[in-house]
Amino acid sequence: MPGHNHVAMKPLARNALLYASFGHAMCHGSQLAARVVMVTAAIDLGVSLETMGWALSAFTLCMGLAALPAGLLADRYGTARVTNLYFWLLALGAGLCSLDLGFGGFVVSHALLGAAAGFYHPAGLGLLSVSTSREELGRVFGWHGVAGNIGVASVPLIVTVLAVPFGWRGGFVGLAATAVGLALVGHVLRSTGRLYDGVPERKQGDPRPLGSGALLLLFVIAGNAFLLEGFTTVFPRTVEGMGTWVLDDATVMAGILALGGVGQYMGGLVARGTGVPGRYAAIVFAQPLILAAAASFLDHEVMPFVLLGAFAFANYMSQPIENHMLAAITARARRGMAYALKFLAAMVLASPAPLIAARIYERHGDGPVFAFLAVVGVCAASGALVLRRRSQRAASGA
Repeated sequence: MPGHNHVAMKPLARNALLYASFGHAMCHGSQLAARVVMVTAAIDLGVSLETMGWALSAFTLCMGLAALPAGLLADRYGTARVTNLYFWLLALGAGLCSLDLGFGGFVVSHALLGAAAGFYHPAGLGLLSVSTSREELGRVFGWHGVAGNIGVASVPLIVTVLAVPFGWRGGFVGLAATAVGLALVGHVLRSTGRLYDGVPERKQGDPRPLGSGALLLLFVIAGNAFLLEGFTTVFPRTVEGMGTWVLDDATVMAGILALGGVGQYMGGLVARGTGVPGRYAAIVFAQPLILAAAASFLDHEVMPFVLLGAFAFANYMSQPIENHMLAAITARARRGMAYALKFLAAMVLASPAPLIAARIYERHGDGPVFAFLAVVGVCAASGALVLRRRSQRAASGA
């Protein structure tokens, strides 16, 4: 990758990165909370793991459906305002999940939590892209991704700790309280002019949110999201009982997901310079190979840890690259809608993954789940290779 001289970020860009990073951590933390306590929650609610998969799929589906209104609102009223609104909605959804409303009530509450999480990416990514120079955007997306994985990696530990005095619902209480605090911080930042709170003007000739080749990119993004949804549903069950005398299960889960944070940072570096579609295709192509290997080596003492960590690294590494590629083909005034379309496609198409993964796991175990995800990954990798070829042809003027 070409060298790059870093300069100090402007205050608005720095504040946007910090605030959006907390939002990203909370978003993906909320996405994993129910998965970590899936077995305990299912027993308490009197349902099977397969039935519990409906609650997880409801979260993912609503997360995708909420992206479109979030993008529309962000482009019309400003990305900072909608990011602030996201925290309030997250507090509401998490608070309802903490109440004893029966399984039906939990499904509805978890769906609302998913809708709240769906408000984050169009607004938060849009806030970053309109507050940061194009030269620094790749690095900023990388750090932003790391923050998301900090939230993901810390949830198994936090939920486990809170479950001791408060039960499995304690994690949702913690999410709600933190979201309220961050919503109040956002009001202060906006009112004092320390966040970009405007709406970029639209210019004649601005590109549409989806340009040439964007549908193909969305197909690959959706495939990546499906893999991650299926993976995060099952891999906590895979880790159970695999902890050593040195590390317990929760620490192992956190360590695997922390590798995803390293991947996010590396993805920010990979997103700079030329040849980005080729690097992206290589990362996407590696994922089904890793999953197929994981399905074959689950009985090995060391390889499962290595392979699960490698998948988390590769999948999360691809995300900052996708975000940067979308920013490169979209006008500033349409960033909210561009990211909304990304997450609409990704989350809606990935929403069946938790249910399918839970069903396969309950009937056949985790090995067949990873094998199934590897097949889906091959389809996504094929799209990435076509995207790379299109990019090469465009660069050569063919």
